[in-house]
Amino acid sequence: MTDIDTGPLSSASRVATFLSQALALPPDTDVAAVAADLAIISTTPGRTVYATRMESAIGPAAFLVYAYDVLATDPGGAKPGVFARDVDTITRATGADTPGPRILAHATDGNHAYILATSPSTFRALAGVSAGAGRDDEMASLPPGTDRDAARRDAATHLLRLLRQADLHASVWFAAIEAPEGETAEHRDHLDFNDAEAELALFLLHDRSIKRLLRLLQVYIAAAKQARA
Repeated sequence: MTDIDTGPLSSASRVATFLSQALALPPDTDVAAVAADLAIISTTPGRTVYATRMESAIGPAAFLVYAYDVLATDPGGAKPGVFARDVDTITRATGADTPGPRILAHATDGNHAYILATSPSTFRALAGVSAGAGRDDEMASLPPGTDRDAARRDAATHLLRLLRQADLHASVWFAAIEAPEGETAEHRDHLDFNDAEAELALFLLHDRSIKRLLRLLQVYIAAAKQARA
């Protein structure tokens, strides 16, 4: 863990400063531009999780920054605090290769603390585990002599099944975050991603993650509209 000095900056600027230092961005990096690209994906009292895409040694990559106001998360000064427990949880997940984000760095700045994390594939690629890790832009290729009509039919069958399952899981997720009957939905304003949800957010944030699926949906929708016309 390292200490950083962000001075009297706004929350987003503090996070951008930490991110710039943790990723060793060039000294002339526009911190304000980095801050403008931060998107809040989860917030609870005293802890905010930001997501962003940044250039890295392996090209554009998605990152999460957990930002803590220690006085708000641990008003009684209990040890270990929320920040320390999160560092331990993500570090153990990284070491055990279980689902969830992978920790890259963490730091403190007075009453503020930060954790930088990324997806498992990006973590492996940055660590140089395998040459192709973290690269999601390769298109599948068909061996010579493949029956293309059969391949299209098989792919469409699997896509229909998986999309139906994905839609069902989306419905389950929305039902799970609904407030139980008789309770308020206040927690919707303080959505706290668990490790699996954080990993999903990282996956979706990566601009190459589902670009082939989105392209296919565009082709199908355009063809359907043309046929209907």
